[in-house]
Amino acid sequence: MNIDPWATTNLGIELRHERSHGGGAVDVLPAELPIATLIQPGLRRNPRRAHLLVSTVLGKHLPTGPRVVLGAGNRLGDLVRDVLGDREAVVLGFAETATGLGHCVAARIGAGCYLHSTRREVPDATTLTGFEEGHSHATSHLLQPAPADIFVNDLPLVLVDDEISTGDTAIDAVRALHAFSPRAHYVLASLVDMRTESDRTRFEVAADELGARIDTVCLAAGRTLLPDDLVETVSSMPDPVLNPTAAQRGSFDRIELPWPASVPEGGRHGILRSDTDAFEAALVQAAEALRVRLADDFAGRPAIVLGHEELMYLPLRLAAELADAGIATRFQTTTRSPAYVLDEPGYPLRRGFRFVAPEAGEVEPRYLYNAHWIEDALSEVAALDDGVALDDGVALDDGVALDDGVALGNGALGNGALGNGALGNGALGNGALGDHAPGGEGAVDYPGLTRSAGGRSVGVEPVLVVVIDAPADTAELRAAGGLIDVLTASGDDVVLAVLPGADPRLLHAERTVAEPRML
Repeated sequence: MNIDPWATTNLGIELRHERSHGGGAVDVLPAELPIATLIQPGLRRNPRRAHLLVSTVLGKHLPTGPRVVLGAGNRLGDLVRDVLGDREAVVLGFAETATGLGHCVAARIGAGCYLHSTRREVPDATTLTGFEEGHSHATSHLLQPAPADIFVNDLPLVLVDDEISTGDTAIDAVRALHAFSPRAHYVLASLVDMRTESDRTRFEVAADELGARIDTVCLAAGRTLLPDDLVETVSSMPDPVLNPTAAQRGSFDRIELPWPASVPEGGRHGILRSDTDAFEAALVQAAEALRVRLADDFAGRPAIVLGHEELMYLPLRLAAELADAGIATRFQTTTRSPAYVLDEPGYPLRRGFRFVAPEAGEVEPRYLYNAHWIEDALSEVAALDDGVALDDGVALDDGVALDDGVALGNGALGNGALGNGALGNGALGNGALGDHAPGGEGAVDYPGLTRSAGGRSVGVEPVLVVVIDAPADTAELRAAGGLIDVLTASGDDVVLAVLPGADPRLLHAERTVAEPRML
């Protein structure tokens, strides 16, 4: 049963679809991604902007199948590659929501260098430059490449954000970066582009003033229609209820994940194409250590892997590795941004946590939303990865049907390929399914998941795997009001997975002494 967005029905927020792009990729996502599939309207108490576009494919506010997140990033990367042709480029992801998305795009196009902006002051790193963001709760973006010359060059720059609302943030960023280190070509890539015609005209004028080419690509374009009194309406709504508690506190466990000090764990100080092999090897070791711990202590339990703020890509990849190992897994992250929580059908932020920032010197609280196995229809895209994967990584989720009468050739599907009800009537040719056909001998399903008649999971008690780096591994994390405290108080079992991370001084030294490594 489809549920209309609560904010549309009750407040009149409308997300109107105009066009989709990039539907040719083979992944877990539907071929075409309209606006209503990619985002849902949420709320926040902000006098500049009271609405929030909650992505179903980003893995920030909604627990999302890791292959869904990777698939969206890969599709966006393909659109970027179409614009660039065979040219080399540098990719910059916007903190905090697009740090993982930007890394996905960079990996997809084989970028020589990926850097994401950061809001964290790193004592051992040099801040090269920065820019400001208008509507965000946290507005300052710092750039800390190690060393500077991996980013300062004349290559095309791909800027990645989760959304373009008006284009003002993007053009302000381009202006600041262009003034610091001019380039001839910029590509702005986002999951959704919600600009009006006047926004687009203003954007084009600004690009002309800079004397640079600025291309934009997105998975879908649309319009956001807001009631005039939205800010006042949201301000007058009752205070949201945060930090739910249970009669029995959940358990807490800790694991130190192996990670070499010379391998970037993300793009805060830049990750180069030449780092790829070392990153992938370190990822396999870290994921195996985590898998073994979960198998020993939480056998048969699904997991939600929680990244922390800007630390998105590595936790995403860990989640994907766990899913590939047969553990039902979702992925999302904490955030600096407060949003309005409302436990109503059709509203995307059903549960919320506010906690003390674990990093030294930080005074503003941090937030986490949902962090449970969401079952309503708004999260169906986020759940597409719950099916068991085909051999090439493509999954058909429960209830995703092939057209009636479309045949699959003999042996077409790998073992364990299909979730319940994935095929329409008459869809299969003789012998089309492998040994793990649904309902047959050897059938595969994720442990811990009970399927409802509609194909959505019920009765799930996931383990929350909180992945953090060393600067966030502080006493505040475990103290009263810290993230571990509020999650276990809600009755959730929590595993804290700590990554030592890379040393920016070591990265700087190795990259300075060595030959230019980005190409």
